[in-house]
Amino acid sequence: MKMKKNQKIDIYNESFRRLDNLKKFRFEFRNKFKAVFLWKFFILFFRKMVFTKKILNDIMYFVKILGLNNEERKLMVDLLSLTQYQDICIENEKYIVLNKIKYIEKNSFWYEYKIAKKDTKEEYHLNVELSNKAILYIELNENIETNTTKINFRNKTYSLFETGRGNVKICFGTCDLAMNEEVKYYEYLCDTDENEIISIEKWRQHEEISIGHKVDISSIT
Repeated sequence: MKMKKNQKIDIYNESFRRLDNLKKFRFEFRNKFKAVFLWKFFILFFRKMVFTKKILNDIMYFVKILGLNNEERKLMVDLLSLTQYQDICIENEKYIVLNKIKYIEKNSFWYEYKIAKKDTKEEYHLNVELSNKAILYIELNENIETNTTKINFRNKTYSLFETGRGNVKICFGTCDLAMNEEVKYYEYLCDTDENEIISIEKWRQHEEISIGHKVDISSIT
């Protein structure tokens, strides 16, 4: 039985139509696959970045801790592990720990403890850094010009030597800060005594000014 010419044309057209549909399907499938792949890759990459940042922080912690001698290492580990209501002694003065905040800055971090004297209840802040440095601060209620590289305070001059940004990552105890809240800090060293420091913390809605001095970690028990 011979096929008519029009029937042949219809079969050819149908074949080409199906082929076009198949090409379109393959094209759409390939584009959707690419989109899903890129999206999953982005999520994986983002998670990897967060994970890597945490790993880098941990590595920096262990590298700096291992760089200390045995006695310094034990003192530093103890300082980074203080708990709420724990009693500590700093330079022969007794304090109690009220709260603890962990700040992250790039690939490093530091802890800040709010502490109070056992006898007077006067509140202080103890900053502990991985660089084997501890600073004891008390908050000031006096007005100080902060938008400058030099501060004149109580007949002394303090010069700006460090500034940066930190984010709140961990906190316990009474604390009015939110997780991931950012602070911009400025630290000024006294020109005549490098152990004296003025610290300025600029938060989103307020500013804190404190004065303090470096503390030998061996004096903290």
